[in-house]
Amino acid sequence: MSFCWNLAAMILLQLLTPDLLPTRLINTRPLLTHAVPTSPPVTYPKIQYVTDVGFDYDEDDYTEEDASHFPPNHSKASSASTLVPMQSKPCDYHPCQDNQLPCSQLSAQTGCLCPGLSGAGEPPHAPHLQKLVPGANGWAEIRWCAPASVVSGYRVMIEDRRGEPLQFGSDSRSGVLGELEAGVKVCVEAVNMAGASAPSKLSCLHYDPPEATNLAVRAGVIGGGLGFLLLLFLVTLVLWRRQTCKTGENSAKGLGNPSYSKEGTL
Repeated sequence: MSFCWNLAAMILLQLLTPDLLPTRLINTRPLLTHAVPTSPPVTYPKIQYVTDVGFDYDEDDYTEEDASHFPPNHSKASSASTLVPMQSKPCDYHPCQDNQLPCSQLSAQTGCLCPGLSGAGEPPHAPHLQKLVPGANGWAEIRWCAPASVVSGYRVMIEDRRGEPLQFGSDSRSGVLGELEAGVKVCVEAVNMAGASAPSKLSCLHYDPPEATNLAVRAGVIGGGLGFLLLLFLVTLVLWRRQTCKTGENSAKGLGNPSYSKEGTL
């Protein structure tokens, strides 16, 4: 009976105090701590910041001296990710140049800025008529500038000419009108779906070729010369008549009556 109690007490003591067991018994217990699997350390790649100026930003190159150039609330990430907006430039478009791309097409291709235009729902402004001069073959040539409006075409109207006006495309800025008489009035107007531009002082000119100007100058010179000669002739004639009258009076005074003498009547 006492043996059983002693055996039960020994088992209970082993359960409560395992450190008191013999070394050989401890070594026979399974070691759960050695069963935990291990994994290699994870290496994270270094982050490279790409800015808008075309170079890489490395965290290791950032020093305290560089931080002194930034404001207090500035961070590396914010400086690297800030984008500078690109400034648009005016389009390379001239309203007086002939046969060039429309400004809207240039803006779509390059992102440039076009001048302000009135809409297609209202009649365009009047174009500016620059030149009306004779060409190399003697025919009159015209040149104009486009208005700040949406234009689908141009019409050139010649005074006292029958028939339809001359038609030109929206990209045209010049044309040949043929033979014109000096002094005739020529006007150019812009056209779109809403109507045509109203005539103005800038959209009309009178044809004044250099030949007509030279003829007028020559006629004036010749007329002035003839007038001067006529005046000179009249002055000479008046002087001659006056001199003739004086000579006649002197001759009449020198002739005496032969019936009388100084001594009296015969």
